[in-house]
Amino acid sequence: MTKSSANKQTSQLSILDKDKSKKQSKEQKRFDSLTKRIEDLEIKLEKEEQKLNAAIQEYNYKVYPLEKSIVEKKSEFVFKIDEKSKKYKLTNKQREIISDVITMEMSAIFDQQEPTKEQEELYDKWSECSYKEEVAEQESFEREVFETSIKHVFNGEIDASDFEDTPEGHARMKERIEAYYEEKKNEFKTNQQNKKLTKKEQLQAQAEELKLKNIRSIYISLVKVLHPDIEQDDTLKVQKNELMKKVTTAYENKDISTLLRLEAEWISQTNGRLDSVTDATLKLYNETLNQRLQELEYKKFMLHRNPIYENIQHLVHLNEKRISSEIDKVVTESRYELEEMYESIELVDDSETKAEFVEFVSDYLEFKGDDSGDDEMDFYNDFFK
Repeated sequence: MTKSSANKQTSQLSILDKDKSKKQSKEQKRFDSLTKRIEDLEIKLEKEEQKLNAAIQEYNYKVYPLEKSIVEKKSEFVFKIDEKSKKYKLTNKQREIISDVITMEMSAIFDQQEPTKEQEELYDKWSECSYKEEVAEQESFEREVFETSIKHVFNGEIDASDFEDTPEGHARMKERIEAYYEEKKNEFKTNQQNKKLTKKEQLQAQAEELKLKNIRSIYISLVKVLHPDIEQDDTLKVQKNELMKKVTTAYENKDISTLLRLEAEWISQTNGRLDSVTDATLKLYNETLNQRLQELEYKKFMLHRNPIYENIQHLVHLNEKRISSEIDKVVTESRYELEEMYESIELVDDSETKAEFVEFVSDYLEFKGDDSGDDEMDFYNDFFK
């Protein structure tokens, strides 16, 4: 949707756009305000999604091939170190240094991909714990942290002892949490069942019933005037056919916001104004529009947390130019790292003596270090973010 089309729709939904001298009622002002906010937010959401999709495509095009090459070279590097180490009789200290380098770089590889059989065997050879043991230990720790947190948050009423860090496990836990809230909601209803409905609750029930009736009423009204079978002009018939598709989709989705927009277009074309809608009807519309606005705000909030944007999560709040600039920085750093891996492989090959080999590995470890950080809470944070 272009800005011009958005402005056009906003104008069509303005109740007194053709009679600015007439004073608007409270509900008319609220209707205009909500409609404009919804349309503005829809435009922002569309642009934001386009921005993020373009960013992840740029990242995958520019960075992913480099990351893949780095992983391949790291793997080649550690296997060369292992092979070279077989030529020499090493002290325990020297073996410890080599072990640190190999396990450090293989951990970086495993962060990017699942290990092959050969990679896992090499890791097991040099690590104090096997790869499977470390994975099991990490999963156990994360499960314990998660279980303790769930117990604290939900007062021990949700069992997380069998939680598994898999899509199926996440789905089961989500179902339990939803069931917990549903149970609490039912308990509240049970506690209130002997109380008479308040006037406000009665009005809310009536409003919900009226909303459904009005959705159907709007739909029927639009069908009567927009159905292509009653149109003789071929050009108008095509236009009405497209409009009817939108009307039908909106009705099936109970999307009163879109139906209102289409109805507003129709009223504008037939009556020339929208102030014929009563305040009672507008109040109902405004409640529904407000719900729609909240749904769009939540959609905007969740958009930045979509897993497909994981690699650019730290960039989502930047504009397109800044995102592209930051991706270019990652490209530069990745190219530099890839070049370093090529040089490191050559240096391993060029090490002709034990002393040269051990000195290189020691220098490499000192230069690189193990800056993986403490990421033990990553799983827990990812689940609740």
